[in-house]
Amino acid sequence: MMFFPDCDELQLNGVNISGVYPIRLPDRRILNVWCDTTTAHGGWTVIQRRFDGSVNFERDWEDYSFGFGNVNTEYWIGNEILYKMTHYKNYTVRFDLWDWEDGYRYAEYDNFLVEGEKSQYMLHIGAYRGTAGDAMSSYHNKQKFSTPEEDNDRWFMNCAQKDHAGWWYQACGQASLNGQYLHKGESNLGPGGVYSGIIWFPWHNDYAHPLKRVEIKVKSYIQVKIDREKEEEMQRKEREELRRREEERIPNSDKNSQDSDGATTVGATVPSLVEGTTDTPFYTDDYDF
Repeated sequence: MMFFPDCDELQLNGVNISGVYPIRLPDRRILNVWCDTTTAHGGWTVIQRRFDGSVNFERDWEDYSFGFGNVNTEYWIGNEILYKMTHYKNYTVRFDLWDWEDGYRYAEYDNFLVEGEKSQYMLHIGAYRGTAGDAMSSYHNKQKFSTPEEDNDRWFMNCAQKDHAGWWYQACGQASLNGQYLHKGESNLGPGGVYSGIIWFPWHNDYAHPLKRVEIKVKSYIQVKIDREKEEEMQRKEREELRRREEERIPNSDKNSQDSDGATTVGATVPSLVEGTTDTPFYTDDYDF
């Protein structure tokens, strides 16, 4: 059986259904991951996934280093794996976010890289694009990873203890996607007036707005660039086609048909393309780390 290093190459070789697939890591080990084949042209390797609170993310340094959870439900792929993957290939990272009002936003960052354990898995993240607002490059870039018992942040207390999670905290941050899972209606205001929960501050400009669901995923930077160029070219051709049809419509309607009062008749407005993201899970047998 042939194994590929990520979901991007799996999709290029014919995989087109989202679900659990084995990939081969740079150290030749085989790892089961969730592949997202639908979002933004597909080919995304999911490195973190949360949607129901079934997995406890208040874990120690070792768990965050080597990964935990179940790839059919919620999981963290592991910082050691991120270190190896991001030093093998240049990746773009994508954050897909959903709130309890069924809103959806996303953020993409180019040149995603995680350093090794000697550097406390320091994060390096590139330019932002998306709809969620920039929570990462402005505050979490070049920050070390922290867990409740391994405090590497810049706050006078411990951000990971406050959030019951591991993350690339500064003091503490604008994003905390491994934070305590809170259901709709639960307060995320804790003792001392500090907030917890799954947080992406720039979306609502409010720490008191924990999220319902989140997925973090990576894809080859080169392939993302190719996808964007193809999409821009397709949109350009669509605009040109609309313009051509409009130009043909004018002479065919006697240079703007006029009503009995001589007024110009306004043609129907062409609706704009509304982009959306759907994800129908394809469940295979359970695979635990």
